[in-house]
Amino acid sequence: MPRKPRADANKYKTLSSLAYKKHAGTIEAGLQNTGFHLDNQLSDREHKVFFNPATKKAVVAYRGTDMRDPKRIWSDLRSDFNIMWGREKNDKRFQNANAQFEQAAEKYKKQGYTLDTTGHSLGGSLATHVNRSNPHQVRENLSFSRGAGFVEPFRKRLKNSWDYSHKRDIVSLGARLSKDERGGHEQSLVTQTKVKNALNAHNMERLQTDFM
Repeated sequence: MPRKPRADANKYKTLSSLAYKKHAGTIEAGLQNTGFHLDNQLSDREHKVFFNPATKKAVVAYRGTDMRDPKRIWSDLRSDFNIMWGREKNDKRFQNANAQFEQAAEKYKKQGYTLDTTGHSLGGSLATHVNRSNPHQVRENLSFSRGAGFVEPFRKRLKNSWDYSHKRDIVSLGARLSKDERGGHEQSLVTQTKVKNALNAHNMERLQTDFM
């Protein structure tokens, strides 16, 4: 049986989706009924910071590759290339992701908040990298259709990290092949529903979040 996070995976899927959005009004509309609010001060095109005053939880959501944004596509593809070869530490986007998380941690931990990370595709890789780079700082990391390269099957999935992916998604194959710290795959939650093709399988909306 898979191990489930304490966080609401369906809400985090929404937050990961909103990390792609550009306009604050669109994002706030998407946050309705989640309990989260957008931190405009700390958010930018690459990531969004959300906070929930009722639960004292802040979430840093990283944007994935956006093929519709000509200003950032080449930067995104460079990061995707570095993921493929396990060179995340040398990639500027990954370095910035750590700095962005540190800013959020400095602000919200003073207020008694816990911090989580999340993201889709490249965003999931960024979130996972931040989790690995900041021991004991991230409470839970939830990644959706996480991009992973040739090195990933040889890396361990930390005990506070979960991967949601589709069995036909080639992009997240490496993430599915990686093992938990316990040596199994309990924290890899794989959707097995029918999809049209592998590209469709990478779509975050195709992923299940309830594995009862």
